[in-house]
Parts: sequence; structure tokens; C-alpha cells
Amino acid sequence: RVNFRVVRLKLKHMEVNLVRREISGIAPNEATDNETVSKFEVMDGAPGKGDLIPVRFHLSGLDVTPTFCNVAGRLSVRYYLK
Repeated sequence: RVNFRVVRLKLKHMEVNLVRREISGIAPNEATDNETVSKFEVMDGAPGKGDLIPVRFHLSGLDVTPTFCNVAGRLSVRYYLK
């Protein structure tokens, strides 16, 4: 949920991106690849004071995998909300 208590910024829209970050290689020669998997538009228009916006992400239609951390010291796949 996004709750607006005080509105001092002039917001026009808000979106949340699901980003996949893949890191491969060994320390000096690491390659990083960032890919935006999906964009979700949360709101369109200026919020008012006290507005409450529920946020729900449907991931069933997306190509996402579990997060892998340091597989054999060479590969990591992580997902971030941005």
C-alpha cells in the first residue's frame, strides 16, 4: 500500500519496475546485466492528502526465476523493485 500523509511534491504518475540483475564472472572480470522485466503503473494523476493506493503485482505471466546468490562463485540472479 502507498499512503500519502502530506502532499508537497507535484506527482503526475507513479510506476514500479521489476528489475532482474544478473552478475556473472569472477571479481575483476564481472559482467553485470540489468533488465527491466516489467513496469507497473501504480497511479496516474496527483494524489490528495490521505489517499491510500493498494498495490498488487501479478507475476504469473512474467518470465521470473528464483533468486540465485553466488552459484559456484560465478553467477548471481537477483530481482529488485525500483
